[in-house]
Amino acid sequence: MTMATVIYNCKKCKVGRRVGYPHRDSRGSFYRTAEDGRMVYPGRAFGPADERKGDGVCTCGRFMDWDRLEAHFSESVRCDARCTNARGHKCECSCSGENHGAGWTSDASGLFTGLTARPA
Repeated sequence: MTMATVIYNCKKCKVGRRVGYPHRDSRGSFYRTAEDGRMVYPGRAFGPADERKGDGVCTCGRFMDWDRLEAHFSESVRCDARCTNARGHKCECSCSGENHGAGWTSDASGLFTGLTARPA
């Protein structure tokens, strides 16, 4: 099964979020299932239009910039810090996007706010 991965970035807080959408609906659109059973699509909000919530809303309440991760396999490009510390939407290396942004710490809300500490 193909999964869509979306990278969200808040310009104000300088934080981001990586969210996977593993399912497809009857129209072919990707979604994930929320805790309450609702279908959540990539984007900025779900529910009533006047509420700011969903995967694309930062904890500060602002809408985050977002785009689907475009990952391409390249055997000749080794996966390194450019990939694991990335916040952008494009990846072209030997991991095919699997490690894209993985070097960022993640809190309970899925935000990545800084690089993980490496042992000395």
